[in-house]
Amino acid sequence: MKSLLHMIVLCRTLSCAWPVPPNTEQATEKDNQLAEKWHSYTVNEIWRHRLEVPHIWEYAIIPLFPRWKKKTLTYRISKYTKQMTHAEVDEIIKKAFGVWSQYTCLNFTQSWDASDIDISFGVRIHSDIPEDCPFDGKKDVLAHAFVSVEDDIKGYVHFDDDEKWTKDLRGSNLFHVAVHEIGHILALDHSSINEAVMYAYYEGQDSITFQLHQDDIDGIQAVYGKCRFPAEGHPGNCSHQPNHPEPLLKQKSQDLCDLNISFEAVTTFQGHIYFFADRDFILKDPVERRHVEKSIASLWPILKCGIDAAYEVEDKHTLYIFKGRKYRTVVGDIHNLSLPEFTSTLGFPEKPIDAAVHDQETKETLFFSGDEYWSFDEETRSIDEGYPRKIAADFPEIGSRVDAAFQYNGILYLLRGQKQYEFDSTTYELIDIKKTTSWFGCPE
Repeated sequence: MKSLLHMIVLCRTLSCAWPVPPNTEQATEKDNQLAEKWHSYTVNEIWRHRLEVPHIWEYAIIPLFPRWKKKTLTYRISKYTKQMTHAEVDEIIKKAFGVWSQYTCLNFTQSWDASDIDISFGVRIHSDIPEDCPFDGKKDVLAHAFVSVEDDIKGYVHFDDDEKWTKDLRGSNLFHVAVHEIGHILALDHSSINEAVMYAYYEGQDSITFQLHQDDIDGIQAVYGKCRFPAEGHPGNCSHQPNHPEPLLKQKSQDLCDLNISFEAVTTFQGHIYFFADRDFILKDPVERRHVEKSIASLWPILKCGIDAAYEVEDKHTLYIFKGRKYRTVVGDIHNLSLPEFTSTLGFPEKPIDAAVHDQETKETLFFSGDEYWSFDEETRSIDEGYPRKIAADFPEIGSRVDAAFQYNGILYLLRGQKQYEFDSTTYELIDIKKTTSWFGCPE
């Protein structure tokens, strides 16, 4: 969903006030103690533990993000933009790293060989790294950053070269965006303070007038400590599983009702409804009649590029998630994502699943792929006889393709484009046709 909000709200504090500067030494010690336990904690356990620490700042640290084990890090610009000279890019990136080295014991050195951090410019599908996502052209996402921890920590910063990169404010200021992305590589998440460089949206400052906000300084020093003496070490020397920070966006999205949204997957889970589109999802609370917008990376970083289908088996407390020719499960906690398995193990042909929906009464699951659909018995874990059938034969109103499907209060919802088709879940008779945005209080 190219125009839906790409940001997760990350105010992970007990207070959003700013009465006094935070005691960063005390916070660092507590974070250090917590880091020693992270290897055995789930995400929710980590945050329950963190809530025991009194927070009065607005910065956020990415949970489970690996900390660099050395003070001197090398970086390499492996692919330059054609919008500036190599010398200009080198100077800007050097200054961006220098912003963070002013307030920590970290030092950064440019390398032309193997390095700790790789920096490059690219468009659309711009790398062959599995964790990477394609850029979206000249629009929302300016850049993104992530790490891998196969043998050692390796950081990546990618800039969308479809954007207009400049040294000033006549386009996207490369210096400002680089400082932001380097902050992510150093484990900082988005801040809720507008003036902070780690704020989720691009505000634009050049290298001449730029200053780190105190919130950014407190955040980086909470991770790596203050550099009081050259020989003094820094905390956080522990290795964790990688996470993927949110991309920096140009601007906030439009109102949800103003957008033409189509969903790739919709499912219920633990009393809520999840609407997935592109790299984001909308979490709907049917009882309280409210919704929030978040990124898929906030739930499952490995699936941050989007999913194809999902469904819940309520009595098993299990959510099934499909991407390509593989599926994963979530049991209990929404963050407990399993390792992938091939859909062929369920008896399906080698092709992706477009949509899936489970009937809690009959224990049958419908899978849609292309112009066909299957009925799957969850008890016997086998496909029912007589399938596949043509979608158009049993659901003529929707035609030959289903984008997403789910069941709620005994009604079967099949989605295609910006429309949702409501069917009786027993007879498959059409009940109504509405816009997909009707779930969010938008007018028909």
